[in-house]
Amino acid sequence: MTDTSKSRAEKLAVAILADNERIAAKTSDKRDDPLAECFSCGRGITYRGSRFCSQRCREWYDAGNPSFSEQEQQKRKWDTSRPWRLTAGPPGAKMPHMPKAMRRGPVGFYIECANCQKEFESKGLRCCSKECENRYREREGNRAVMAEVGIEVAVKPRCEECGAVIPKWRNGRRVRAGAQFCSPPCSQRAARKRKKAA
Repeated sequence: MTDTSKSRAEKLAVAILADNERIAAKTSDKRDDPLAECFSCGRGITYRGSRFCSQRCREWYDAGNPSFSEQEQQKRKWDTSRPWRLTAGPPGAKMPHMPKAMRRGPVGFYIECANCQKEFESKGLRCCSKECENRYREREGNRAVMAEVGIEVAVKPRCEECGAVIPKWRNGRRVRAGAQFCSPPCSQRAARKRKKAA
């Protein structure tokens, strides 16, 4: 081996070692910590050259959705520990149906089903089951047909305490026409509030 080829090989070896050290320095903070966080969902992952735990998380972020840290900042911005306050209307005004802050669950958010009004954990769906979704779509189709014909849909009475729709039947008995609350717990809460106010 000549001196020229030997010096080229040495230079190449030095360059390769320098590149390896530079790459190791860039990723050392992630490689030292075997459990990094997914950039999209925040789940603990072992770093393997990607900051996402799955292809789905990568696609979700690439679609323009916020990162996990941005979601956390938004969550801190909206303090759900305090109840909603009425900020418009005359003093003492009571809104018939105030919006409620959504509670976060392990996978999604707890919301009321659009069809049966039961609370469930949603990952973006409006109904708790396929059957409820089918009933909801059928009901919306019926309302559209009734609107075309000119028939007005009767407004369902809502609970004065929580704002939920008062059911027609409860425990096998028809609910009386002038009922103000959807359930006994709502009635008891309202009675306690009246007692405190008096």
